[in-house]
Amino acid sequence: MQGMFLGEKNTKLLELFDSAKLCLLLAQLGGLAGEVGNAERAEYWILRGIDAARAVGSAKFVSWLSVYALPYAIIRARFSEAVELSDSVGWAMVSARLNPDVRDAYDEDFEAFRSNATESLVKQVTERSVRVGVLPIVFRLLHLSITDTANIGSYAAQVEAGCRSLASRPMSSGVWTTIADLVKATFIEDASSKELVARGNALGRDEPLLQAVAYVCASAKHDGTLVGALMAHAYTLPSVYELCDQRNPSIYGDVVVQSVTVFWEYNVHAMRFAFSSPALVEQGLLEAREAPVPQRAQLIIRAIAGGLSVTLREEAVRKWVYGS
Repeated sequence: MQGMFLGEKNTKLLELFDSAKLCLLLAQLGGLAGEVGNAERAEYWILRGIDAARAVGSAKFVSWLSVYALPYAIIRARFSEAVELSDSVGWAMVSARLNPDVRDAYDEDFEAFRSNATESLVKQVTERSVRVGVLPIVFRLLHLSITDTANIGSYAAQVEAGCRSLASRPMSSGVWTTIADLVKATFIEDASSKELVARGNALGRDEPLLQAVAYVCASAKHDGTLVGALMAHAYTLPSVYELCDQRNPSIYGDVVVQSVTVFWEYNVHAMRFAFSSPALVEQGLLEAREAPVPQRAQLIIRAIAGGLSVTLREEAVRKWVYGS
C-alpha cells in the first residue's frame, strides 16, 4: 500500500510513512463522500479504512472507524458484521470517554486498555454496544419482518451467530447469550409475544437494556397488542436517541426512525379501526414524515398514543415525547 503513494525504491520516504494514519485518510474520504450524499462511496472508503487499520494491526483505529461503518452494515443487512462492529463501537466509546485523546493514543495503550479491562469496564462497553448497536439491529429486524419476510429467519440467524461468537470470548458478558436467545426465539422459533414479555419481565429492573430488547422483540409478534408495542417503543427510543442522535445520527435516522416509521404505518393501515380516530393518526404519521429526523419518532409515538388513548406516565418518557 505504501508503495502506491511513495514508490517501492524510495526507502527514506517509506521510513517516514505512517501506515496507521492511512486509515484516517481513507475515513476522511468516506466523510467527504457522506457530506455530499454519496452513501455508497462513503461506505466504500470507511471499509477500506478499517481494512487498512487491520492490516497494520491497529485495534484502536478499527474500533474508532467501526462507529462510522456500523450503520452501513445494519442497513445492508450484513448482521454478523454489524454485531461485531457493535462490540468495537462499545470499546471506542468507552475508551474515548475515559481518555479524550484516544485518537492520539498509542495502539499499545489501547490494547492494554482492553486486555486489562475489569468486569465493571466490560459491563460499560457492553451497555454502549447494546444501545448503539444491538437495539438498532433489533429495530431493523422488526422492519424487515414486515418488508422482507422470506429472509427474516436468515437475518436473525446472523445476529444470533454474531452474539454467540462474542459470548464465547474471554471476559465476555452473559448479555450476548441472552440477546442471541431472544432474537432466536422471536424470529426463528416464533415464540409468542406473551412469552417474550415474560422473558423481559424475568430479567428484572437491573437489566433495563435487555428488557428493552425483549419488549421490542415482542412488538414484532402478531399476537401482541398495539398498546404493548407502543409502550415498548416509547420506553426504549429515548435511550437510543440520547446516545445515537449526536454521536451517530445515521444509525438513529436511517435505521431506528425508519424502522419505527415502517412498523407503525403498516400497523395503522392493517388495523385502522383499532384506533379511536384513525384519520387523525394517519395525519400525525404524515406530519412525522415531513418533520426533521430528530423529531419524527416523538411525533409518531404521540400520534399512536393519542389514537390508542394511552397515557405515558413516566416523566422522562413524557418529556421526550411531548417536550414538556
